[in-house]
Amino acid sequence: MIDSRRGMIGFLMAVTLMVPSSSKAGMLYDPGQYSSLGALSITAPGTYVISGTTLSVGTTIYTGVNVNGVAVFDFSSINIASGVTLTGAPGNSMPVALLSRSNADINGQINFSANGTIGGEGAGNTGVGGDGSIKYDLISNSFQLSGGGGGGFGGAGGAGGTNGTLAGGAGGNQTFYSYGSTLIGGSRGGNSGGGGGPGGGGGAIEVNALQTLTIGVSGAIYATGGNGLYGGGGSGGEIVVAGSSVLNYGTLDADGGMGAPGNLVGQSKYPGNGGGGGGVIFDYHGYSSGDFVSGTRSVHGGMGQTFGQDGANGLSYEGVYPFSVPEPSSLVLLGTSTLGLLGLAAYRRSRGLRTVR
Repeated sequence: MIDSRRGMIGFLMAVTLMVPSSSKAGMLYDPGQYSSLGALSITAPGTYVISGTTLSVGTTIYTGVNVNGVAVFDFSSINIASGVTLTGAPGNSMPVALLSRSNADINGQINFSANGTIGGEGAGNTGVGGDGSIKYDLISNSFQLSGGGGGGFGGAGGAGGTNGTLAGGAGGNQTFYSYGSTLIGGSRGGNSGGGGGPGGGGGAIEVNALQTLTIGVSGAIYATGGNGLYGGGGSGGEIVVAGSSVLNYGTLDADGGMGAPGNLVGQSKYPGNGGGGGGVIFDYHGYSSGDFVSGTRSVHGGMGQTFGQDGANGLSYEGVYPFSVPEPSSLVLLGTSTLGLLGLAAYRRSRGLRTVR
């Protein structure tokens, strides 16, 4: 007998045949789907950089594959020891997926926080913070500036500070709304009225193990937005952790960056800038309570400075490991129409997905 939930899913699939589907959630990359690069074990303390699809560990070079703009590395196992930092190259906005065909142990740091203008700039660039304005005031014989807005992603960015009739730059829109899109980084903030210097958006990183993903007490995964130097803060990016069991004793952090401060002293006074919105964290794990330890997860919006507004908090989700319950991605790609909302509801019920604020 087909229950009502399966009937609803079947109906929604029937009316959305024009949408490409797959056997697994489109956002997550399947460990074992690509050529194995062998075991990744980084034990010597230090910083190791992923540049494009290349990871160098001493004399060993691992070359991943570019899958729709994501650098995918498929290993037989992953071990990142305490004292090790794995990061993206400066200014490299390419998202990274680290896949393990067995276990993954993270006792060091994976840091894809903003460095330069890292990030995906949001969907259609709508997440980028608005620029502030500048004008010359004859009465005070000085330039008047307004603040730049913070970048938006999981949460909207904060507006920049106003200065008299000069409005601050608008905060970037909340742009992350799909459960089935690919990995994408956050958005940069807007410039202040005086020029450049906004914070960059946080990057995007996925760590996915077919067996157990363990993040130790000293382990952490970061995708935070950058603080504004002369502009709005960048939004947090995206972190995806997945495994048959996800045991997080450490930290997942996709906070937004702070806006740059203003100056309210002297003749050339100007307000501050908006904070970046928080990013997005996805946490997929097994069914039972023993398959999951939440640890610390943070998607706070960045602080606005000197009349600049704070960024909004981002989004944190957890649910059942997708590869144990295959779902057509068509249910996710329906959008925000009535059928789309029904499909999303059925999708969430079938996965046990819930939002953690």
